[in-house]
Amino acid sequence: MEQKHQRSYRNIVSSTVIFGGAQVMNVLVNLVRGKIVVQILGAAGIGISALFHNTADLIKQYAMVGLDVAAVCNITQAKDDASPDVLAATIKVVRRLLLCSSLIGAVSTIALSYYFASYIFEDLAYLPFIMLMSLAVLFNILGSGEYAILQGMRKYKQIALCSVVPPLCGLLMGVPIYLLMGTSGIVPAMIVMGVVYFAALRFFSRRSMRHLPKTPPVPFRTVWKQGKDIIQFGLIMTTTGLIGVVATFGITAFINLVGSETDLGYYASANAITMQYVTMVFGAMAASYYPQLARLVNHDMKEAHQLVNHQTEIILLVVAPMSMLIVLTAPGLIVLLLSRDMLPIVPIVRFMGISVLMRALCFPMDYLALAKGDKKFFFWVEGVWTNVKTFTLMAVFYYYYGLDGLGYAVVVTGVVDIVVSLILTRWRYGFRLSGQSIKLIVTTFLLVFICFAFSFVGDRLWRYLLMGGATLVCCIYCYRQLDQRIDIPAIFRKFKSKLRKRS
Repeated sequence: MEQKHQRSYRNIVSSTVIFGGAQVMNVLVNLVRGKIVVQILGAAGIGISALFHNTADLIKQYAMVGLDVAAVCNITQAKDDASPDVLAATIKVVRRLLLCSSLIGAVSTIALSYYFASYIFEDLAYLPFIMLMSLAVLFNILGSGEYAILQGMRKYKQIALCSVVPPLCGLLMGVPIYLLMGTSGIVPAMIVMGVVYFAALRFFSRRSMRHLPKTPPVPFRTVWKQGKDIIQFGLIMTTTGLIGVVATFGITAFINLVGSETDLGYYASANAITMQYVTMVFGAMAASYYPQLARLVNHDMKEAHQLVNHQTEIILLVVAPMSMLIVLTAPGLIVLLLSRDMLPIVPIVRFMGISVLMRALCFPMDYLALAKGDKKFFFWVEGVWTNVKTFTLMAVFYYYYGLDGLGYAVVVTGVVDIVVSLILTRWRYGFRLSGQSIKLIVTTFLLVFICFAFSFVGDRLWRYLLMGGATLVCCIYCYRQLDQRIDIPAIFRKFKSKLRKRS
């Protein structure tokens, strides 16, 4: 049993390292590409590029209506519970659905091109480029379908490799296009990246399907009949995402209306600093956790609950030190990434650093509804309740306490989220945190709150000595706990042994 648990922990950590490494690689490549492109296109060209990419992303998201995420559950279940014929047919249905979605996206881009050119770009000279952008939208949607297939079949190394392809192509192929064509090369570079992204994913998904039998063409009626559940769940997810967009817009509009543009800028900057890097960790973990949970949740609920507990422990051990580092280094981060003029957001960043750990605790439990395909629960809890609650708390605390109130609000929101997640997952799915998980939660939260409390010490030297000491204790504790679960020295010994054999 102990070996089984260790294998489970190692799978979580290894997949997180694989996807996390790919995302770090993406960030580094994008930084290099951004530095080069800004020299070629200038600030105005970067602004135009952002408009093209944001417009394409918007069309892509609403043309796909969440089909790529919803399809993962169906493919995972077909892989584990059905015959190879059923799996092959399911993949074919998913591809047909995403093909229809990609054509809708491309046609919508062309149909709305005059509107985009007139009202977003404010120049009809961009009309042919927007129409040409339909090809980039088409290939990106098709690529997302192939990504869902690989994710459902749990081909994590291939997914991680493919996720590095678009930024590398943007660097190696996009930069020469910008050099030759200037701003006129923005859309052609987007198309090249889309084609390469789709081609790489398609190559690996076809290799993963070599063992599957060939299936006859699937008529549209069959695609609609078999894909109806995928479409319905995808629509629910899209609607939930739209509610989230409205809630976010409502928060920013309220801050701007009641307060000032300066406060809005402070809030946006604090949110960007705290969440952009932690989001990478969540994304890296979700890429493998979601299909694994989807496989277990309809097959063995006891195993699924065990996976949720293991995922909870690993994510807390990874995020707790990050949370404390945000609290400890908030002033330095702000000066490094923004400027000294933004130092008034130090308290908000520290409050958001605590909320990061709270989000990490809720993250594994919240995926139960998604993996289960529980449409109504997902819509009402994740879509309606979560966004209404967040908007209400942010608005109330900002109204009464000003800028600092935004920091109070994120912590209160985190506490409410934890309580609601624990109650609802227990009621709906019978999930309970294990004794080991509870002990880890209490310890990590206590250490983070101690570090946060030390941030109020008056003497600057003692403040950072105490905060640094608490952070060091947390890092040592998390390392030892992680070592108990995966045996880190044994992993390094195995890695060295493999290197020696290759050499």
